[in-house]
Amino acid sequence: MVTEQFMVVLTKVRPLRPGDPPRDEQNWPEDRREVVMAADLEAAHRILSGFCALPQVRAGRQRAKIVPLGGSDNWVIDWSAPPVAMAIAGLVGGSR
Repeated sequence: MVTEQFMVVLTKVRPLRPGDPPRDEQNWPEDRREVVMAADLEAAHRILSGFCALPQVRAGRQRAKIVPLGGSDNWVIDWSAPPVAMAIAGLVGGSR
């Protein structure tokens, strides 16, 4: 029996400056701060929840992601970013 494993990653959000290429995790990935392996999706979600409670993630300076590593044809990619404050959403054209 092949089991699917997951990697839970905490990365530093790279600010985009004028002239920088758009965000592209394939060619220019964010710097990893922490990497934790999980044996199943439930465990990965528990680790992700812990990462999302960190102050740096909640402030938008770090991002938590779940990356499936293989063992299944059902790929589920999940990542979480902190909610954007209403004031920030208004600045970038979001609705209030």
